[in-house]
Amino acid sequence: MIYEIEIVRLAPRGWGEYAKEFARVFRKHDLGASLLGLFQADIGLLNRAMLVWAHEDGDQQARVRRALTNCCEVEGSTSRMYRTVPLLPRPLVGSWGGVYEVRTYQGHPGRMDDAVRAWEKHLPPRLKLSPCVALFFSEPAPDGSWEYVHFWPYRDLNHRAEVRGRAHEAGWPPGTIDYARGILKSQQSEIWLPAPFSPMH
Repeated sequence: MIYEIEIVRLAPRGWGEYAKEFARVFRKHDLGASLLGLFQADIGLLNRAMLVWAHEDGDQQARVRRALTNCCEVEGSTSRMYRTVPLLPRPLVGSWGGVYEVRTYQGHPGRMDDAVRAWEKHLPPRLKLSPCVALFFSEPAPDGSWEYVHFWPYRDLNHRAEVRGRAHEAGWPPGTIDYARGILKSQQSEIWLPAPFSPMH
């Protein structure tokens, strides 16, 4: 399975038009087998859409690309491919919450396996507080850089604050300061809202 996260830059106040046109093309070309989520940026850099795809192979990915060519007016887009790990082998679609926190961490070269082991140790008790519906790792770049992205749905921002306030009792984040400084180069957190027809919602 090929997992892809695509970030689309929109014109100011462009989300409504984009979501409407995307929904039309989505239904016309029956892209439901590939789409995991469509989100609107709410806290962070605004006027962006995020699409999360699961492609069976390169042919399916190309079909999606053809279907979406020129379907919507956008300012530009970037995408990156990811893989999952046995800890969370498949993203979870369904109704999970009204807001999604998406955290993107970049790691030091050669430390990806250490990050996976830390998650394997510390994630199970954290999941008792709230679900992590996706965990994606990139392949290392030629310079050794890599990143991983994790999706945390919540009912609302108050629920997020409540859960994160209790997370340290469950040994989360993994390894806290030692983990953050020894394995990670940077951390980013953003809040995204799912579109009404998003499989993750």
